[in-house]
Amino acid sequence: MSAEKVIEVSHCYATALLKAAEEEKSVDRVGKDLSKLFKVISRKETIRFFLKNPTLNRQEQEVHLQPYLKGFSKLTANFIGLVIHNRRLAYLLDIIVAFLKEVEIHKGYLKAHVTSTKEMSKSQLQTLTKLLKDGTGKLVEIDNKVDPSLLGGMAIRFGTYLIDNSLKTHLHNLHSTMKGHP
Repeated sequence: MSAEKVIEVSHCYATALLKAAEEEKSVDRVGKDLSKLFKVISRKETIRFFLKNPTLNRQEQEVHLQPYLKGFSKLTANFIGLVIHNRRLAYLLDIIVAFLKEVEIHKGYLKAHVTSTKEMSKSQLQTLTKLLKDGTGKLVEIDNKVDPSLLGGMAIRFGTYLIDNSLKTHLHNLHSTMKGHP
């Protein structure tokens, strides 16, 4: 299946699940379930291999996934069953990503990816969250990653924006300017 088709299929499933979750007033619960499942699948290569294995029949797929669905809402479990039944398990990660993006849009969330030289403190994260919320008018969730190569400062990526106030970038820009390449 082409990449465009995968995106289209994933979006269709995600939109249908979001609508069902809204009707049951369980958007947050389904989102938590799918986030948990995404993390498990991302960490375990054997599960990713199994998801893409076309030789397994539907019952084998259900048996393999069942242990990871314990404690999930009925809607989430039924949805995964539908994905298996429709032979779309190979696209489960894409569907989960599409669903989580739809939820963010639906709720007016903004996911900001912040890279800093060390883990940010709780108060720093709260201050940055407030600044981004005030600037965008959206609820903000921050994902903080550590990259010591920045040397200092931070880089913030959200939506189509990148604010790079790292020492590494400043030094690079200074070096380029000194060489005569602005």
